[in-house]
Amino acid sequence: MVTDESTFTREGMFISHNFHMWSEENPHATRTRAAQDWFSVNVWDGIVGDHLVGPFLLPERRTGANYLIFLQQVLPQLLDDAHVSAAMRSSMWFQHDWSSAHFSIDVRLHLNATYGQQ
Repeated sequence: MVTDESTFTREGMFISHNFHMWSEENPHATRTRAAQDWFSVNVWDGIVGDHLVGPFLLPERRTGANYLIFLQQVLPQLLDDAHVSAAMRSSMWFQHDWSSAHFSIDVRLHLNATYGQQ
């Protein structure tokens, strides 16, 4: 299973370096941003063969503890919902990125116990 997490914000992906304003009347124009209304959403998705697993909204702050809860309690249900067979689960590899939450000792112990040497 290939997995990834993405963070989406209210403003999307805005790069202020590429944003320029031009005005004859006000050469000091600025762009107003509503910092008080700022939010972000963390979304997890996975792919196993031709099955899309998820999406699932992760907590704002990702830790080893809440990632372990996700792996133990949420992921099995997501795999069921995506109709991933027991045979496919027993042979699938679990691939994730380099997030620090993925490398807590409890998470690694769980992944080793669940997926073995895969």
